[in-house]
Amino acid sequence: MENRKTVFLHSMFRAGSTYIFNKFRSYDAFYTYYEPLHHDLVRLKKESLDIWNYDKKATDVMNHPELGKPHFYEFHTAFGPGSECLPFYDTDFAYKEFFKVQKSDVLKHYIDNLIDTTPKEKIPVLQFNRTSMRIDWFKQHYADSLNLFLLRNPRDQFESYYQRGKAGKNVFLTINLYIVLLDPKVSDLLLDKRVDFNSSDNVGADLSVCMDLSKNFTIKEHYKFFYYIWVSSFQLANDHANLIVDMDKLNYDQAYLEEVKTKIHDYTLVDMDFNDYKIKNNTQLSIAPKSMHKIENSVNDIADLNDDFKENLLGYLSQLNDNTAVEPLPFLQKLFGYFKKR
Repeated sequence: MENRKTVFLHSMFRAGSTYIFNKFRSYDAFYTYYEPLHHDLVRLKKESLDIWNYDKKATDVMNHPELGKPHFYEFHTAFGPGSECLPFYDTDFAYKEFFKVQKSDVLKHYIDNLIDTTPKEKIPVLQFNRTSMRIDWFKQHYADSLNLFLLRNPRDQFESYYQRGKAGKNVFLTINLYIVLLDPKVSDLLLDKRVDFNSSDNVGADLSVCMDLSKNFTIKEHYKFFYYIWVSSFQLANDHANLIVDMDKLNYDQAYLEEVKTKIHDYTLVDMDFNDYKIKNNTQLSIAPKSMHKIENSVNDIADLNDDFKENLLGYLSQLNDNTAVEPLPFLQKLFGYFKKR
């Protein structure tokens, strides 16, 4: 594999990642892959890339920007002669290896193939929603890459999860539960009751089972699962990402927007415009802020957090969603003053 500039975008769901993907895609200098670890890629064929609807009606449902071509359009170059399936792809990448890469050589072959088959004049950009706990692996194996982590404040982000399905049929809550159940160490930490679940080799079937299981958990329990993944991901990003992009601050602080733009330009030599970015700050939450704060504290106590990180995080979390409505969240202002990358 040749050494070339590569951008990795790491994000949890509902943090503005599709906007960022579409923004990179809009520039000719980039060749942007959408969710390269998504379990649906097992269905992808070179002559059949539009496995998802991408018209305005479909994207509006998810509050995503309208796309001009299929989500997975760029993958057509990754298929070798006679390839019926996406080379080197493994469904275990999506969830079973969420907390730790197990098949390192296989994942390396897969990522290398995407990078190597990117048109020579373009910078490959891989936008992930399932790598927030594997950023260290990408830094280790692609030392010259630019790793961006998109961070949204956890309470608004979870509310966005919750509003996309609510009780009984919510794919985001289901995925969180699935991730937790797949890792015995994590499930022992977070589950207060026994769950009868055995994973299979069929991701779709597993998710269907977890969809039914998710109904047995309260919204507060679901926030506990979400927050554990959020705070663990944030700490890993703080240790290994080249740049943490505060997606809330990007929405209201022009100076910060210019700072992010400059750092991306320093690596890619492309001037990007994020002035059309908007993200919703929820003034009404489905869980009372005091209850969320209690859950956050309980998770912080059991998660494997660095002492300095934890000490500062505890103080800032209490100020989230403090009913200031349109005012910038004090938590984000203070948190990124402390964790700002230099």
